[in-house]
Amino acid sequence: MGWMFSLVLLAPALFGQLSPTLLYDLDPTQPLGTVFVFQGSPGSTDPGPYQYRFRTRQGDAPFSVVRDFGPSAELIWGSYDVEGRYEIELTLRNTVTRETATTTATLDLFPLANSDFPVVSGTWHPLVFHYAAPACPAGASMKVVWQRPDGGMAEAPAKPCDGVRTMNFLVAGLRTSSAYTIWHELSGPNLAGKGPDLTFSTPAVEVPVASVQVSPTGADQPGLVLQSPLGQMIVAHDLQGNIIWFYANDTSNLTRPATGGRFLAIVQDPIQGTEHQAFRLFDLTGLTLKETNAARINEQLAAMDVHEITGFHHEALAMPDGKFLVLASSERILKDVQGAGEVDVVGDTIIVLDQELRVTWVWDSFDHLDPRQMAIMGETCTPAGGGCPAFYKAAVANDWLHSNSLHLAPDGNIIVSVRHLDQIIKIDYQNGVAWGEVLWRFGKDGDFKVESDDPWPWPSHQHDASILYDGTLLVYDNGNTRRAADALAHSRGQRWELDETTMTARPLLNADLGVYAAALGSAQLLTDGTYHFNSGYLFRPPFSMEAQSVQTDAGGNTVWKCTTPTPVYRTFRMKDLYTPGQ
Repeated sequence: MGWMFSLVLLAPALFGQLSPTLLYDLDPTQPLGTVFVFQGSPGSTDPGPYQYRFRTRQGDAPFSVVRDFGPSAELIWGSYDVEGRYEIELTLRNTVTRETATTTATLDLFPLANSDFPVVSGTWHPLVFHYAAPACPAGASMKVVWQRPDGGMAEAPAKPCDGVRTMNFLVAGLRTSSAYTIWHELSGPNLAGKGPDLTFSTPAVEVPVASVQVSPTGADQPGLVLQSPLGQMIVAHDLQGNIIWFYANDTSNLTRPATGGRFLAIVQDPIQGTEHQAFRLFDLTGLTLKETNAARINEQLAAMDVHEITGFHHEALAMPDGKFLVLASSERILKDVQGAGEVDVVGDTIIVLDQELRVTWVWDSFDHLDPRQMAIMGETCTPAGGGCPAFYKAAVANDWLHSNSLHLAPDGNIIVSVRHLDQIIKIDYQNGVAWGEVLWRFGKDGDFKVESDDPWPWPSHQHDASILYDGTLLVYDNGNTRRAADALAHSRGQRWELDETTMTARPLLNADLGVYAAALGSAQLLTDGTYHFNSGYLFRPPFSMEAQSVQTDAGGNTVWKCTTPTPVYRTFRMKDLYTPGQ
């Protein structure tokens, strides 16, 4: 690719030899929705090594971080939302001297729609389209509606009008090789209207993923399934099994969908340093919206006198206040605690980041949990194995906790699934004003007394624990410890009624899922009172692995099933790609 445009900042003497260059591949005046490739360069003889930070702003708004200081000099960026002037800022930092220098590029993005007619066009993602409509009266709202090939209707969520700027929507959830009719609808005080019908067709796209099998076909059910397979691209398919979206990038796990067609993921590379362990927020087209890395987080933790992390793992989610809740790993050499002499022990750190990827709250497991309580089944970590995050202090480490989910409970506290202790714990967070005391432990030998005749009611080695709107606990019970005592035991989908005053627990759902998943899994309550469970790691002799997602009725009976011939970390039933949950 030839770089046609560049801006160079000749840094003052304070910055030594740093004089960064920001190159980009297109004329800076382009229609809204254009994707630019930016490339940073030191532009000097300073030997480095360097880190690069990219920030953007629209108009006179403050600059906002897209990718914090890290090793990548490239940023792929575009805006599908608002026309106008944008600035892209590159800050170059010498990692040895900590000297920095900054340069910016200015772009002018003009609207696609004129004053009279909407326009539908493609994006750089073959199954995501851009619908642009003329400005609409302030106080009104606009949504976009399209007709699916099966005759059903779909829509992108409504946006408020401001009377000045054009209205722009990403259209997603589309089958390949299909024709669509699309229009916009206006609503507001004394206002209702419909735009003209437009047509567009999706291309034939070969998505290199294992095909899914569904039963029954799901023809009468709305929604879709979002899947995060191990070692394959992230995909979404409708309930007939047709692929309708994908994300092909270097992520290890998609952790959660967020509102507005955004998704959170982590990047793990166990043979690389902390600067290559990343947390990312991205949009429907695959563009990165926010990204940071463990090395950058460690700079902030050091200033807070908090032990460093080695990477991110298993969980990242968007909170209602706009912050991010992220699970990270840490390690310490403990002496005569989890074995004779010095032993490397991997624990967990919970981090809250604001919109500018600054640490606002942190919880270190070594400060709040007793490391003398070892992993129930004695699990260990080896390099690049066993689902462990990166660790650096020894060749083998005790995988002490292996927490695998975080959830912000309705009362503002944090629920953590601590897999290797067979416990679910509640941490005092109170929306950021508390200090992380462990409020209770749920599980065998925990703080709750169970009202059940089941000889083994507790979840073990569980995944995806959450507190629902009514205070009940939903969890996927893998059942590893139970399975060790009963070779015929299956994994279960469980819902518990918790009384935090009397500290008693009563099972409301204990669904035998008919299979045993030694690892992976997710649990979700659907809006109609049914459930969605993912058994993500099923061994099929002699050598194959698969995953199975099921919808059960309120009594735990399977009414729909989807099988994928590869392990799947989590699956999500969704109304559409803009709306988590169904």
